[in-house]
Amino acid sequence: MGRNKKKNQSNRRKTGKKQKCIMIALAVVLIVLLIWAAIVYRESSKEKKAEETKEEQQITFPYELEDGKLQIDSLFQFTGTNPDCEDQECEEVGALQLTNVSEEYLASSDITIKFSDGSEMLFLVEDIPAGKSVVAFEIENVMYDDKTEVISITAKTKYSSNVSLKEESVLLNADDIGIAIENISQNALKDVSVKYHCNLNDIYFGGKSYECLVKSLAVGESVLLDTSECYLGEATVVSINY
Repeated sequence: MGRNKKKNQSNRRKTGKKQKCIMIALAVVLIVLLIWAAIVYRESSKEKKAEETKEEQQITFPYELEDGKLQIDSLFQFTGTNPDCEDQECEEVGALQLTNVSEEYLASSDITIKFSDGSEMLFLVEDIPAGKSVVAFEIENVMYDDKTEVISITAKTKYSSNVSLKEESVLLNADDIGIAIENISQNALKDVSVKYHCNLNDIYFGGKSYECLVKSLAVGESVLLDTSECYLGEATVVSINY
């Protein structure tokens, strides 16, 4: 009877050790599973965050510049005569439509657009009154592949608050022949600078402005300025200075 008792005690110890080993093994498996789940969750979170960041960084149009002062309405291909590249013929070059949504006169803006393949396009926009839109063209006739992703758009911009049409001193009349300017003031005017754009359906065609200089304009005198550059639409004066 004593031997049986010792045997039973020995069996219980063996059973206890087995159960303990099983519990330890289960704990180890559970820890491994938790670690694996944590790693999977972390990687999944990284991928999701990367996707969200990419979506946030992806550039779409309309696109705002200068804290909302300027808006690029669209970016597209243009084939024809490029007024921003000395009237050279071009094929599928980059073109953008930009609106000055500020309350200031846009004196100039150098715009650089960079793409995912390392290429870039350059645009120059000049003399755009508040609220007006312009179509500008790549200044070096660089072709635009509309399947390539835009990764950044930057602008170096200047505004001016001292711009007017001097309506108290001159009278303007523009048509498809040119711009007639008449001195209606009581004094002779010298070195009158007239800046203008080609206006096509209320949108300026070409980012660069044109300028004519009148050396002198006597009281009551009127001169006709040649605006033959505006083969599309007609000339619209944006500023006068003397």
